[in-house]
Amino acid sequence: MPVLGVVFIGHAQPETERVIGEMGEVRILGRLPWLEILSPTKLKGSFETAFSKVSFLEDGAAATLDPVLALGTSRSMPGTS
Repeated sequence: MPVLGVVFIGHAQPETERVIGEMGEVRILGRLPWLEILSPTKLKGSFETAFSKVSFLEDGAAATLDPVLALGTSRSMPGTS
């Protein structure tokens, strides 16, 4: 599965984030706020506020911008129960 990048959650840790990006050879896509109550609706709203769809483009093709599916918060992944 291709990795488009890394999303951080909570307070910024600039040096740690830089090292993760460099060592993992991945793009830093951005940051989500810490959500006290995690629900599909709140997660989707946070993604829409914190990110631009352009951040999720790879080679000119749009990646799936469905944070609920991407993070598996309420839907099971294939092959799991």
